[in-house]
Amino acid sequence: MTNDSLGHGGRSALERLGQELAARDAERETREMLKVARVEARRDRAVEALQELQTIMGDLWDRIAELAPMTIAYSPQRLELELGAIEWDVEHEYVDEQSFARSGWDVFAGAWIRLHQRSIREYPGMSASLWYAQLPGETSPAWHEVAYDAEEGNAPAEEPFALRDVIKADMVASSEASNLHVVGAPLRLAGDSLGAFHDRWMGLLAGAAVGELTRPEPMDAESRRAAATTPLQDAVANSDAPPSQPEVKPGSLFGRLRSLGD
Repeated sequence: MTNDSLGHGGRSALERLGQELAARDAERETREMLKVARVEARRDRAVEALQELQTIMGDLWDRIAELAPMTIAYSPQRLELELGAIEWDVEHEYVDEQSFARSGWDVFAGAWIRLHQRSIREYPGMSASLWYAQLPGETSPAWHEVAYDAEEGNAPAEEPFALRDVIKADMVASSEASNLHVVGAPLRLAGDSLGAFHDRWMGLLAGAAVGELTRPEPMDAESRRAAATTPLQDAVANSDAPPSQPEVKPGSLFGRLRSLGD
């Protein structure tokens, strides 16, 4: 074999190697571009979701102001009425796709809503998380109200309360053992359920305004086990059932405000 033939064969081998490496790099670049595009699409969806949440909360604020003109609006995110105050804020403008890997929730963004009661009672109020997510069994993402509680002795002053820690929220939504629990089923804020969400928080504000909210009774172990073993698909299907809430005395401002709302 001559040097010329060896050189010709070497050139062919090098050419083939160059083509293979170029194809590999192109495939890698394509995967990276698709990954970036997917993240950008999720971020755009999160931005749209936060705009939707502003509309949802703006409608609630407008209805409160209409029914109780004496309400003081300190900001688009905080209202006060006598002894009660209601506020909300965005906690997570964007949530990475893998953040809820344990539970299988596909969460894009997160916020919270809080009701505060200033009174001589020991109960200061309650809060709940708002997650823009597509839950298992759902076909599209939406805002969900999710309230949490804890085993006796581990709960904060607010009950139920919002979970602002993504890692803990994912763990609670999964089947892993935890001293934290979801109160009731996640409430999808769409259709009639959105109206129920508005109505309930208006009622809570009315109760807090006159200092009538009391701490809800803790769930017993049997109820917790039942909630823990309920398939999430069933919980989503029955999500019109709101999370448990503090008691309000009959015939109070709550009832009068509810009547006006209806």
